[in-house]
Amino acid sequence: MLTEKLEFILAVLDSPKDAIETVIFKRQPALSLLIFLLANFSILVSNLINNKLDGEHFVLKYILFLILNAVVLVAGACVFHFVAELLNGKGDIISLYSLMNFSLTPLLLLIPSAVIGRFLGSDVSFVLTIFLCCWSLGFIIYAVEKLYGVPSGTAVAVVFSPVLIVLLVSFAVFILSIGGIVALLL
Repeated sequence: MLTEKLEFILAVLDSPKDAIETVIFKRQPALSLLIFLLANFSILVSNLINNKLDGEHFVLKYILFLILNAVVLVAGACVFHFVAELLNGKGDIISLYSLMNFSLTPLLLLIPSAVIGRFLGSDVSFVLTIFLCCWSLGFIIYAVEKLYGVPSGTAVAVVFSPVLIVLLVSFAVFILSIGGIVALLL
């Protein structure tokens, strides 16, 4: 049983297309939660290694980091699902949430990349971190494409929709602020 789960985690890294199909049909929420917990642990530990920080209050930082990332992940899944449904995609949010957790699998390699970066320089660690984040982003874009049955461009729009929404709201607030300032001056 444990070996099957470890093989599946390796399959996510080795052949993500097949793993995405498997997650769509068999959601595997417990395993996706484990990936979420391990990925967050990996992010914090690699940050400690890269920045030569001490591990003081590590458990508290980890718990707060988990809470923050869980809120971001749930909110992101809701926005992704809403936008995908608006763009005529057909999928379910539970599978999307599992896929978003599985998209964090490449981030499990952050600790080895941080250790390599300590020996070869921070530039190597930075490049490896960017590569792993892009790999994770590509995974979620492909997952949205397959889960909702939408074209690649639409999947990219769905994944970047939270950023676009924040930018549009910020721009609207900026314009309203300028209008308010002009109205005060007149």
